[in-house]
Amino acid sequence: GAPGVMALVVGQCTSRSLEDMSPQVLSNVMWALGKQNHPGVGVLTRLAAHANFLGVAAFKPMEVSSCTWGMAVLGVKDEAWLEAVVAYLLDSELSDFNCQKVSTILWAVARLGYGAEAMDLFFMVEDYVTERTMLGFNPHNVACTVWAFATARCDAVDLFACAEEAVWKSGFKGYDAQCFVDVLWAMAVSAEWTGTDYKDTFALAATDLRKRSLHDFSPKQLSTLAWAFSRLSHFEDQAFFSIENAVLKLVTLEDFTDKGLVFLAAAFQAFRDDKDAAHEKAGGSRVGRRSVSGVGTRLLTRLSHDARTSDMFAADESSSEAGSTAGSAAGA
Repeated sequence: GAPGVMALVVGQCTSRSLEDMSPQVLSNVMWALGKQNHPGVGVLTRLAAHANFLGVAAFKPMEVSSCTWGMAVLGVKDEAWLEAVVAYLLDSELSDFNCQKVSTILWAVARLGYGAEAMDLFFMVEDYVTERTMLGFNPHNVACTVWAFATARCDAVDLFACAEEAVWKSGFKGYDAQCFVDVLWAMAVSAEWTGTDYKDTFALAATDLRKRSLHDFSPKQLSTLAWAFSRLSHFEDQAFFSIENAVLKLVTLEDFTDKGLVFLAAAFQAFRDDKDAAHEKAGGSRVGRRSVSGVGTRLLTRLSHDARTSDMFAADESSSEAGSTAGSAAGA
């Protein structure tokens, strides 16, 4: 099977000389290690050293992309390789690097925390993308690109406007769970410097969420989705309804990280606060978040009983009890 073959390959790459390993074979092995999420960081470090010895110019664009992607997936930050790749792309002005290769390399550079050093490349890619209005970028390419720009905190207003237009044209068609979440996360983060709230795009996403199944969304993706909508104060009922149902269908919340669960609770608290405020403004009374019917209340009740988030609800309980006491006094 694949694990057995991979173990054999790793053994060979660890014990034998790499002098006769061609750029094509080297890139294929590094890509495969990343694809299998193989724990052999040591062997990948050795392969990266050999890639540096050969020099980026010895690799074809796809091979450069595969090597860099493999390093990023396994968290091997070889700064000599990254510096050489960035310089090579800048010197070539992205010649022979198509949408897939460019977006993959940007994603890898950002994931490895090398964005600040590669800012000239990011701005070159922004020009490359906007000139073509993202023509040829599939959903995966769009998601990788905006995620990379947001992660690197690159102030690329035109790129995000172009990406938003691409999303509108597709209506999120073809965006799998990860691409869907990455795009919304990136837009929520970039709002700080783009000056836009992406209102129409998030409304489109909320409509899309009601139509798609969320059974393949991971706990991390669900909490990130909730965070993104809350971050920009887009408290769309359709979105929070879908996220709530997906979380409530989970047998346990153990697969959520502590941070992810806190993000989820905070997002739904903000959602309920917004709904309660609207209710009050319309002349209704506030009787405590957990006793107000509507989207989010069932999930918040469940989260209030989880040890990792229960402290976040202490103030609500006190407020609810105070409101109950005041009501009794008024009735008396």
